[in-house]
Amino acid sequence: MQTTQGVVLSDTEGVVWSADGQGVVKVGRTDDRVPNLEADGPRAAWVDNSAKVPAFVVLDQASGEVVSSELTNEQGMGTLRDEANPAVIFALDGDELYVRDPRGALAWNFVTDDERVLGAANGFTIDDVRSDKIAYSSEEQSDTGSTYRVGTDLLSGKGLPVWDGFELSPGTTYLLGEDEPDKAAVFNVATGQVIDANQAGYDFFAGFGWVDDDTFVGLGLNKPYDSTPVDLLTCDVAGPCEVTAAAIGSVDDGIVLPNGASIDG
Repeated sequence: MQTTQGVVLSDTEGVVWSADGQGVVKVGRTDDRVPNLEADGPRAAWVDNSAKVPAFVVLDQASGEVVSSELTNEQGMGTLRDEANPAVIFALDGDELYVRDPRGALAWNFVTDDERVLGAANGFTIDDVRSDKIAYSSEEQSDTGSTYRVGTDLLSGKGLPVWDGFELSPGTTYLLGEDEPDKAAVFNVATGQVIDANQAGYDFFAGFGWVDDDTFVGLGLNKPYDSTPVDLLTCDVAGPCEVTAAAIGSVDDGIVLPNGASIDG
């Protein structure tokens, strides 16, 4: 995961490392097969599965401070690889970590140690939280017929025609995602407008992050996806994209997105 201070990543053995340009240090552990990390500003968070009962951990790369919260249920929760009731980090927003614990979807303020239960976790999937705006899917349809919403809680919000959601823009004006499988789109949170984000000349385009509230970045890929070098593009929501850096690497080279996801075609 990319932070404003550097990168926090996990290796194949589940060791979590912090790299800030001054060095690389071991800072914790997470699931070796299904890592679960999130970042916001100088902070990164992960689920620590090294103990019998999983814990949520937050690292501030600027100060080096680490805060953790062990889950409170006596039985504990499973890791992400377990099918039943795993501990999950959904998103990190300022001083709050959005997680799933035995009570459901929870917002934990790791500075004040306050907690807010948001809803039954099995009924919701939270993709991103920005400035208290929650982008989530639920099992219940909104008044627009959509099961995807952006709101301040898990009971209401504007319904959007989202198939898969990724990341809210800094001002929460837009949401990056897909309106159909493998079809990139930008969604206007207030109006529900769908803006096609696919780029001519590429077999597949993946938008993954924001520069500011009107500018996002993504990767353009062509077949064969594993070996063909990808391009880094910068895009204006209301205009075209430009290639910022060409042929920066391929899937075979091990290229990953700064949000921790691999490019697997």
